[in-house]
Amino acid sequence: MAFSLAALGAQAPSEGELAVTSNPVYYADLTGEWDMVIAGHLGVMSIMRQEGSLFSGLVYTEDLVAGQLSGTNIRFVRLWADGSQQEFSGTLDIDIEGKAAMRGTFSKNGNGSFLWVAKKKTRIAWPESIQVTEPPHS
Repeated sequence: MAFSLAALGAQAPSEGELAVTSNPVYYADLTGEWDMVIAGHLGVMSIMRQEGSLFSGLVYTEDLVAGQLSGTNIRFVRLWADGSQQEFSGTLDIDIEGKAAMRGTFSKNGNGSFLWVAKKKTRIAWPESIQVTEPPHS
């Protein structure tokens, strides 16, 4: 069962989502390697630094900058040395076992709309202070 509360404690779950209780806002640990497909091209995204909702690293061999997680929405920029860039936006989903995936669209230098997906190679661990429970069955 998947749910989509990446910044836990910030939102109440909708019907069918897992019920989560937490004291402070928790941002899922995005650091690590993600298998990624960008417009049909396979590669790896490495998120090397994260402070709260902000993150950075590499997309394939280019810089990943301006990464931001807001609730389940995610945004980042892939930046080349010549100034060319791709602007990514999408959503983050994490299931009860900690399996994480992102998906969305990106544009190239402000043009077009292309699909991308990424799956984290390792699971996201839930802190002990967060209680994750199944929603009641009707």
